[in-house]
Amino acid sequence: MENETMNPTEELSSLNQNHIKISEQAQNYLLTTSNWTKFFAIINFIGIALMILAGAMLLVMSKFIDQLQAPSSYNLPTTQGNIFFIIGILYILLGAVLIVPFAYLNRFSNSCRRAIMLENEAEMEDSFYFMKVFWKFIGIFIIVYISLILLVLPLLMLFSI
Repeated sequence: MENETMNPTEELSSLNQNHIKISEQAQNYLLTTSNWTKFFAIINFIGIALMILAGAMLLVMSKFIDQLQAPSSYNLPTTQGNIFFIIGILYILLGAVLIVPFAYLNRFSNSCRRAIMLENEAEMEDSFYFMKVFWKFIGIFIIVYISLILLVLPLLMLFSI
């Protein structure tokens, strides 16, 4: 009886012999996808720029907030400027981190469009790599985000007044 299991090298070799061909309709779908991902990347670049700008504004506000004289009935803590400073830093850091995945999304869009227009297989492979990196980064980012929420939320409930 023939051995039904192949080692990984044989599997890869047999896969390489069968190339996937992209139909004209699939190419149209990829072009449409590249247009939307380009739009999505640009919108996110604008949002990230606004986030970094808001962070910078919070940093500037943190310097002046403690100098404002609030009526004593408000009972504002004197460290309120520190809160603005911390949030400003977080906004700037978050904006800097989020630039990376959307740069990859933009690269996917450009590379995919070029690959289809030039019928270049290597360029298409690059575009799929950029898409893979985008989704991997977003997945890791979401896992970290949910983990931080699960860590911070109980602490906030524990120390809330």
